[in-house]
Amino acid sequence: MTEDARLYQPASDKCRVRWQNFGKSYYFDYNARLIGAQKRLSEAFRNANGVAAELGFVTHNLGGGYYLRREHFDFNIHLGLSNLLNKFYREQFVFAPARGRSMTIGTTIEIK
Repeated sequence: MTEDARLYQPASDKCRVRWQNFGKSYYFDYNARLIGAQKRLSEAFRNANGVAAELGFVTHNLGGGYYLRREHFDFNIHLGLSNLLNKFYREQFVFAPARGRSMTIGTTIEIK
């Protein structure tokens, strides 16, 4: 029997605030992801995790970056910190628990 995934989606929302200087050379952003309690779980999730319901959760993330623009190249760097409070949570249709706090670093170089 195939289960309809739409029956199991919890309430969710995202909130994001971003600040960028007027010269557009650097920025900071914050976002929060809010997920409501997951009371109706798919049978596959219940069997894999041995739970009847999952509590809701909120994750907080920070990021920032810098843009360096020159005549012959552009260089961008982005730093991010996800799940600031190191919250342990599980999501519907994802059988492994979410990772804890993590950091990402990304760079881009464009030669013109």
